[in-house]
Amino acid sequence: MLCLRSLSLAGQLCRGSTAAPTTIMSSRFLKMRVVPFEQPHSESYDKKNSRLNRPLSPHLSIYKPQMQTILSVTHRGTGIVAYVYALGLAAGSFCPYSYPEIVNSVAAFGIPAAVIFAFKWGLAFPVTFHTFNGIRHLNWDIGRSLSISGVFNTGYAVLIATVIINTIIAML
Repeated sequence: MLCLRSLSLAGQLCRGSTAAPTTIMSSRFLKMRVVPFEQPHSESYDKKNSRLNRPLSPHLSIYKPQMQTILSVTHRGTGIVAYVYALGLAAGSFCPYSYPEIVNSVAAFGIPAAVIFAFKWGLAFPVTFHTFNGIRHLNWDIGRSLSISGVFNTGYAVLIATVIINTIIAML
């Protein structure tokens, strides 16, 4: 752009244009002035936003919780818990006690059956939910149930299957 402007001004000079020398000269020179350095504000981004009462953008509170969202977050969380279970089982293989000894020591505490059932149900939930929701994802990978109604139906099927199988496992 600047080069084209210079060429057009040079052409005017060669042709003997009537342009005043001041307009030609003023377009070629820049006037600079020295400005003292200003220290940037010491206020951080987060402090400024909290001072101005600005929420995080976009904030999770603007979204309506939906079944798909909750199932997705739960799937990720249960995957982490299942991984921790696997680490616990690996560490438990180095334990000097056998499984029957551990069961007998827990039974010696006299914990009510309902509490043990609830504990076993909670212990089994992450693995069963993650398994059934993983099957749901594999179903999506082959191109099935990708419609909105299919997503909801498979979500409800995962929840129902998880509750039924989890209850059976907890009763063992």
